[in-house]
Amino acid sequence: MKLYRIFTERRQALQVTLLVADQFPGFSLFEGRGYWQAQPENFLCIEIVAPEIDAPRIAHLASQIKNLNNQESVMIETLPVTVDFI
Repeated sequence: MKLYRIFTERRQALQVTLLVADQFPGFSLFEGRGYWQAQPENFLCIEIVAPEIDAPRIAHLASQIKNLNNQESVMIETLPVTVDFI
């Protein structure tokens, strides 16, 4: 399993949330403040745990978010994870 994090500028948060929910039934959404090119900005971080085979779907979702927010780019982090439900 992989943990995918998509970082995007905090714009159109409701539309971003609906876009993610339409494609992945489970995810986490965090808001924060960061810096891009030495400029402060509010951001959203979408976390999705999914099999590695879903990497193309994650990249497509990130591209959709980038277009929705009219951004130059968004960042995707990919980390290996072990998940247990107890």
